[in-house]
Amino acid sequence: FLKDEWADINLYRYVIPGTFIFFAVMTMIFAGRVKERIPQPPVEKKVQIKFWDGMFGVLHNKYLLINTIVGLIDSLGNGMLDMKTILLIYTWRETGLIFSLCEILFKISGNPGEFLAPWIRKRFQFKQLVIFKYVIYAIRNGVYILAILFLGNMHILCGVAIYLAMFLANLLESAVAIAQKDTKIRITDYQMYISGERLEEYQKIISWFTTPIT
Repeated sequence: FLKDEWADINLYRYVIPGTFIFFAVMTMIFAGRVKERIPQPPVEKKVQIKFWDGMFGVLHNKYLLINTIVGLIDSLGNGMLDMKTILLIYTWRETGLIFSLCEILFKISGNPGEFLAPWIRKRFQFKQLVIFKYVIYAIRNGVYILAILFLGNMHILCGVAIYLAMFLANLLESAVAIAQKDTKIRITDYQMYISGERLEEYQKIISWFTTPIT
């Protein structure tokens, strides 16, 4: 059925659409059975916040603005191919067993870090963990550049160096990535501290300005 394995046109004609349709139907069937278990106050007791009050209240949250700027810098890589894809498909020309094994190995490399995350969070500040995450990215990208500069003529050895850098970076990054998720919660808590309201929906206003750029 799939004569050319992953590159076979039948994969995109039948397998992927069939899988999508199946899970879409399953989602439509079971989504309605999900019950909201978060207690909500009666409508008449909800606090109504004026638009401009919510907007300017969000703009006073300096940590939210810093996080937004970091996201804008991260968006410079939007649209580019993932290094793993470039390495496996375009450099090593792997689409079969080696490709699958490398993908699986990369995916499971983050598992140990997930188990260490609770221990790490108790011993380091959130700011330190977020900064450490981006230091990992900088070192990883530095290894990419050095490997291409000095091992560019040896595509196997160059690829191994790049893959090891990706693997180790994912191993370390997964342990501290959860700190960034917690940081977003704390940013909302800080919003509550400075304005008396969490203004979670109003925080999306910033995306009005960042989405056209990203």
